[in-house]
Amino acid sequence: MDFYEVITKRRSVRKYSARPSKEQLDGLREFLRTVKPLDAGIRVEMIVAGPESVRKTHADDAVLFYSESKGDYLLNCGYMLQQVEFYLQTHGIGVCWMGMGKTTFEAPEGTEHVIMLTFGIAEGSLYREAGDFKRKELKQLVHPYFANDALELARYAPSAVNTQPWRFRDGGDCIHIYQAEPGFILKIAGVFRMNCIDMGILLEFLAVIYEHNGKTAVFAKSDAPKISGLTYIISINK
Repeated sequence: MDFYEVITKRRSVRKYSARPSKEQLDGLREFLRTVKPLDAGIRVEMIVAGPESVRKTHADDAVLFYSESKGDYLLNCGYMLQQVEFYLQTHGIGVCWMGMGKTTFEAPEGTEHVIMLTFGIAEGSLYREAGDFKRKELKQLVHPYFANDALELARYAPSAVNTQPWRFRDGGDCIHIYQAEPGFILKIAGVFRMNCIDMGILLEFLAVIYEHNGKTAVFAKSDAPKISGLTYIISINK
């Protein structure tokens, strides 16, 4: 199973039957060296942590993500950690994004702890059927509507409390990607910050989909129109 195949099968795992093996953990550490950033100008650190340093999570193990707090660092975080999630899922390991998880590790100098990805051997099924996803229809996300196979599949990306903040607009030779603002209660609960990470997750989904279709996803800032209630994030080639 490759990253593309995981898109319509992945699920968040909150119950685990065992920790990964030493070989699986070593493989993960090796993979972390190959993760591609969205913005190479932002310093990040990813650390594999065990039960002695992970708190308030469903699992004993986690990938801790640290980053400089500058630019689109939350977007970069989502983009990079989603690659890690795909890797773990394709290697039979369950995962869950944990924004409230705690660690005893001190942040490397000049960085802050952003989020962690907890993981372990799933108790029960690791995957789900495409029909089990609860996602908005593409017509609710694209205005005015236009059909697009890549966006149709990217809808399966996970998001904080399933808010699905992504919105799309036709930019001619590109697609403008926006983030919808959450309601007041969700906003004060910190969901807007989490949604910034979610947008990075979406971009990694699109990158995988494009690659599967023999294309390269090119992300760039553009002169996109301002839209009330939406924050412009980035554009992608068609």
